[in-house]
Amino acid sequence: MAGILFDGRSTPAVLVSNTAQTLLQIQAPANQRVIVRNIRASGLDASGSANLPVRYRITRSTSNFGTSSTATPSKRNPSDAEAIQSTCKQTFTVEPTSPTEDGAIYISPQLAFGEQGQWEIPGGQSLQVEALCPSGTPTVECWITAEE
Repeated sequence: MAGILFDGRSTPAVLVSNTAQTLLQIQAPANQRVIVRNIRASGLDASGSANLPVRYRITRSTSNFGTSSTATPSKRNPSDAEAIQSTCKQTFTVEPTSPTEDGAIYISPQLAFGEQGQWEIPGGQSLQVEALCPSGTPTVECWITAEE
């Protein structure tokens, strides 16, 4: 660990009713552990909707990371000379398969949550945040702060 803090952020995603969608994934570089310090998510439900809770699930994968677009991580301290080696992914067209659950929380899409902790991602593996709403189509997004 070199103490380089960085943030990964997903673009706002509209959930499809009763379909799990990975919002953001952090993949550690080979042979280098990454520590996730904070996970945050928020959302907005359409006016007049049932405002049903969204399940945010933290999962891990050792392979089969899915197919997605790159989310550009940003350093907390822009003067750090080292490049961020981790990969951030968003907008999944193919979801990660067979992830292991590492926790879940249900909250209203109108609220935000922040989960502080320490999730270690071993080299070459990933941690992702998945969202699911049983009914309705709220717009949600996610931020992860991690350290290399």
